[in-house]
Amino acid sequence: MRQHLCWTLPILFLALLGCTTDSGDRGVALDPPKPVVHVGEQMTLTARPQEDLAQEPEWDVANLYSGAFLNTRGLRTTYVAPTSAGRYTLILRSVRADGTPIKITYPIRVLPIVLVDPAEPRLALGSTISFTARVKGLPKSTVTWSVEEGDGGSIASDGSYTAPNHPGLYHVVATSTMDPDAIAIASVQVE
Repeated sequence: MRQHLCWTLPILFLALLGCTTDSGDRGVALDPPKPVVHVGEQMTLTARPQEDLAQEPEWDVANLYSGAFLNTRGLRTTYVAPTSAGRYTLILRSVRADGTPIKITYPIRVLPIVLVDPAEPRLALGSTISFTARVKGLPKSTVTWSVEEGDGGSIASDGSYTAPNHPGLYHVVATSTMDPDAIAIASVQVE
C-alpha cells in the first residue's frame, strides 16, 4: 500500500500541474501570440477560438497599472499599454460549448522608448555637437553612448560627439542603462 501511495502522489501532482501549465490545448489562441508594445501605445489583439465557445471572450489585465482595453468583450480588442515598461499579464476568459470555463493568461512585454535629440544632424568635418536622450517608461533616463561605425567619430559619456575628418553617414547609438534592448539611433551626415 505504501509503495502504491508513493506512485499515486507524484502522478496526482503531475496531473494538477498539467491543469495549470500551457499544454497547447488552450481553447483560444492569441494573435499576435507573443504581444510586444511600447509604453503608451495601442495594440490590436485577436482571440482565435480553437473550438466552439458558449460566449464571447472577455479581456482583462492581471496587474494594477498594467494597461487597459478599449473593448473588454469580443474576439478583437485594443490594448492600451501603461506608461511604465515591464512584463504584464493579459487574461482571456470564456466558456466552452460544454459549459466548462476557460481562463487563459498571456504575457505581454511593454518596452520603453528612447528618444535622441537631434535625430538627424548635419555636421562639418571634425565639428562637435551635443546629443541628449530621454527614456520614456523607465525610472531613469540615463543612457550609454556609442558610435556604430569604427571610423565614425567619437562620443563622450555626456553625449558630446566629434565628427570624423572624412565625409559619410554615421550612427550615434543611445542605449538605456536599465534595459539594453531599449535603444535609439541618430543618423549623422558629415560633410
